[in-house]
Amino acid sequence: MFSLDIIGALLICASTLMIFSFLYRDNPLYKFAEHVFVGVSAGYGVVMVWTQVLTPNLWDRLWIPESVLIQRMFLAGEISPAEYTSYDPGFADQLGYTHWIYLLFLVLGIMMLFKVTKRLHWVSRWPLAYVIGAFAGIQVIQAAQGSLVPQLQATMKDFSGREIVEELLTKSDAFPALEMEARRVELQQHFSAWYGDRAGTALMPWVEEELLADAGNSRLFRDMPRAFFRELGPRVAQVVEDARSFEMQLCNSLGGESLDRALLTRLGGMDPADPMPLPSFDEWLGADGAQVPLPLPALELPAWQDELYGLLLRVHVENLPAETALAKRLQENGLSAEQARDAADALTRPAGRSHFWELYKAGAFAPGTTLDWNDQRTVVVVDSLLKSRNPRPEQLRNWTSEQVEDLRARLDAAGQGRSLQEELELRLGSLDALLLGEYHLGEDQRLSLQRLVLAGWLSDLPRQALGLHRRVLSDGAALFTGSKLLTSYSDEEIRAFRAEPFDMPALVEGLEDGTASRFGRFSQGLLGLVGMDLQNPSHNLGLRIFIEILSNLLVVVGVCTGVFYFFFSKKQTGGLGVVSKIGIAFLMMSFGASFGYTVMGRISLAIGRMQDLLIYPKIAVGALVVIILALAVQGRREQRSS
Repeated sequence: MFSLDIIGALLICASTLMIFSFLYRDNPLYKFAEHVFVGVSAGYGVVMVWTQVLTPNLWDRLWIPESVLIQRMFLAGEISPAEYTSYDPGFADQLGYTHWIYLLFLVLGIMMLFKVTKRLHWVSRWPLAYVIGAFAGIQVIQAAQGSLVPQLQATMKDFSGREIVEELLTKSDAFPALEMEARRVELQQHFSAWYGDRAGTALMPWVEEELLADAGNSRLFRDMPRAFFRELGPRVAQVVEDARSFEMQLCNSLGGESLDRALLTRLGGMDPADPMPLPSFDEWLGADGAQVPLPLPALELPAWQDELYGLLLRVHVENLPAETALAKRLQENGLSAEQARDAADALTRPAGRSHFWELYKAGAFAPGTTLDWNDQRTVVVVDSLLKSRNPRPEQLRNWTSEQVEDLRARLDAAGQGRSLQEELELRLGSLDALLLGEYHLGEDQRLSLQRLVLAGWLSDLPRQALGLHRRVLSDGAALFTGSKLLTSYSDEEIRAFRAEPFDMPALVEGLEDGTASRFGRFSQGLLGLVGMDLQNPSHNLGLRIFIEILSNLLVVVGVCTGVFYFFFSKKQTGGLGVVSKIGIAFLMMSFGASFGYTVMGRISLAIGRMQDLLIYPKIAVGALVVIILALAVQGRREQRSS
């Protein structure tokens, strides 16, 4: 009993060898494989045209599928989330969204079918004329815009070679005169987006000093600044790793202390002026979090910390992995699985507040769309519609500054911007209402669960804050030390580089030393006769400009002479004949290159098919033996009949 895999392998090997049998001579086996291939291809083509061309591009535009119609009506705000799953669109809804212009194309397609009748075959000429005319017009435009015009534009470059000089100068290790100032501005704007203008102004000089401490005495920085920045990897890594120093600079510029120290002194009641060293926040917190005071009136941070770390806490808590971990911890401390899930949901989505992911998703809808985010079906509908649209990393430290600013704007617009203390009190109050109102837990168990949750949040928050600062600092360092230029070179810098280029690569390998190849020495001597010395970088640059212009001229000559060759309305004699012969030469070179490329592609395809046969060597050998025997039998019959 053959399995499907063996049957499939047998068909693959047999059909491949049948096609290759044409190398011996034309035979029935090859014709059979050829006809099967043509028939299968035709059937497959018909199905593909119907499913991927006619159905989506014609029929689905005249009669829109119900699911697509409901989705469009929902996005337009015509139906509410509550109606989404049960709404039954009628004929009037279809008429409102039908693309009537496609009726014209349907009529043209029906007219094409009249070609099968002798009496009305002339009707099919109208759609045929439309197809040929449209195709010709589109092809002319595409050929002109895609090939002819760009090739003509290539010959209209600045013959002074400015583009080549700019390209080489950009690849060099030099900076434009205004580049460093542009990088400083970019770095300051980066920090301002995260921490505000005052912090951005204060942090930029500190980061520059940390990264470029020895730049003033570095000859490499003065002569080849981009090469200098490429060697800053260890220093950048060291600065980024020392994120606490960065946080202290931030606190000095905006006021307050580092987050872990602020939490320790406020919640722990410790005096920062005490000469005894303060314990770490995790050491003070302990394993059970029993020292955490409830409620939290003492947790007052500076405004910038309240805003930033309140946002950090919200993003950390309101992602699925954190919510799952929170439910697991609550279940381990006395709640059932269902109670733990409800409690985690109350903590991540306090009463009256939308999940911040939902606020993001709301921005993907058209303006004016009204969504009821208190209805759970809204979330289901949005998830089904948007899928991967508006994706955001789960951790805030992986967000870009634009994404953070976008979230802040959405939260402020929703009236949900809260400080860290307000965030904690709101969430714990929501948990309180659930534990006391529905679960009827005792006071001791309620306080124990609250302390457990709060201890987990407060122990995670300093680590997240440090990770956030490290990410912000890393992105800023990448902006400041990156290889991408922010400014362009001035005319004076371009002229100076052209007059005295530096670090120029040789155009022809082997022409720079006296032990070059015979061709290299011959070329160098020939170029020396016309006054070009490749040992001189400026002459090297001049030769490259000359070759660039010559290449562009050859392209336009080939295009124009090839076009003249197809000018059939006049006899090609005299000057037109000479131009046409030049066009023939270019066409032959083009056709020859295309033919060679095609032949090599087919040979590679044949090699690939032969390699495929090695996957099933036994089956391939068996099929080959059968085919050889069949060819031998056919040859014997032909000999007898002759």
